[in-house]
Amino acid sequence: MSYPLSFLSLATGGPHLANPPTVIVMVGLPARGKTYISKKLTRYLNWIGMPTKVFNVGEYRREAVKNYSSYDFFKADNESAVKIRQQCALAALRDVKSYLTEEGGQVAVFDATNTTRTRREMILDFGSENHFKIFFIESVCDDPSVIATNIMEVKVSCPDYQDCNKTDAMEDFHKRIECYRAHYQPLDPDQYDRSLSFIKVIDVGRRFLVNRIQDHIQSKIVYYLMNIHVQPRAIYLCRHGESMYNLQGRLGGDSGLSPRGRKFAVSMSRFVEEQDLTGLKVWTSQMCSSIQTAESLGVPYEQWKALNEIDAGVCEDMTYDEVKEKYPEEFALRDQDKYYYRYPAGESYQDLVQRVEPVIMELERQENVLVICHQAVMRCLLAYFLDKSAEEMPYLKCPLHTVLKLTPLAYGCKVESISLNVEAVNTHRERPEEMKKCPGTLSRRNSVTPLTSPEPNIKKPRIDDLDTPLQELPPSPLSLCTSSHLTMAGQVSLSFSHTTATL
Repeated sequence: MSYPLSFLSLATGGPHLANPPTVIVMVGLPARGKTYISKKLTRYLNWIGMPTKVFNVGEYRREAVKNYSSYDFFKADNESAVKIRQQCALAALRDVKSYLTEEGGQVAVFDATNTTRTRREMILDFGSENHFKIFFIESVCDDPSVIATNIMEVKVSCPDYQDCNKTDAMEDFHKRIECYRAHYQPLDPDQYDRSLSFIKVIDVGRRFLVNRIQDHIQSKIVYYLMNIHVQPRAIYLCRHGESMYNLQGRLGGDSGLSPRGRKFAVSMSRFVEEQDLTGLKVWTSQMCSSIQTAESLGVPYEQWKALNEIDAGVCEDMTYDEVKEKYPEEFALRDQDKYYYRYPAGESYQDLVQRVEPVIMELERQENVLVICHQAVMRCLLAYFLDKSAEEMPYLKCPLHTVLKLTPLAYGCKVESISLNVEAVNTHRERPEEMKKCPGTLSRRNSVTPLTSPEPNIKKPRIDDLDTPLQELPPSPLSLCTSSHLTMAGQVSLSFSHTTATL
């Protein structure tokens, strides 16, 4: 007899969660962009305040198997290697459970090939036992040029091929793909997998197939994946030219440009011409300083209310000294926790992230864009692209009269800072030293959600305390790059790379 989850939770004494954690399970052959999707999606979910981590099984495999020999390790008839790969998957799932039940995580991304129904059924059983929702993302691509580009840009530089020339590495990786292709069972929306929740991403976003979306988290994931693309582009972020309120050190307001601000706007016009970008789109806020800066460019631009500066509420038009004198407690509260602090009758950085989320979604859809905005807004946008935490976001340096050129890459974002050599006042305010050493204890007026979990804080994969010890591999008949044979846990290197590979 089957029972609903809520009954089982009560009957077994387990947690009865109204919104249980989600495990996102990647599916697909190697070099199909699974890790790209995993990292990009994790960055987005963390940015909107949903603590998320990637658990890449390839990293566990490299912890267990010190030296990669060849594609022979991935053959289905290599019994010793199959056992090791299975144990690494179990080790990753164990850490997924720990993250979602003990460490405050809300979403875990299980990044592996997961190409067989047997493996996926094991994950579904894991989800059922722990009351986790399971959502599959399958990346399907048969375009040889896309696959070759992915292998060349990402795979041949991973630790497996550090001692190989590119030609040998490419050949070995193609053979590794064939090892998986022989037993690949794609998700079947019409028959076998019709009851599962998943999205198929076909040919890097050319087409999508969505099946049984269950909740708002899955809806947000689907919406996000349907808006991202991998075409080369550049995103330019800058603040408006120096304003009269900037000169006076005042918060908010809607003042026009200062003489130096107008000089910057002219310099921006020359800078945009020099970039010579086809189809460049220009976005501004609806505030005077941003619009005046864009007007000098002599090109069409689009105004976004979502790009307006953070609302300082009752503190609008005041200097920091005036705020400290009139509202000393508010001044202290903001210093204590700048991300969550909400100005009375105004906004917090947390509010601002929600406000600019549609801008981020549209930036992901577009190609070359110049965004002319304000300090707090630029910090929010920059934090998304650079994967910065909620604690770091309010203190990111975004100086006036400087353009940041962002170039999205496979697993991150390249940043170039370009000063246009027009002097401006410094509006950056560092976090007070006493708050760094001893955070305050004043209570906040608005609700608090858990801080996100940036990538550097992810724990090293654990493969040395499994229930069943890993066994030694027999010598491989093939050796691609070195004469060293595979070695097992217990001889694990002290260093650890976050570069990913498939398993």
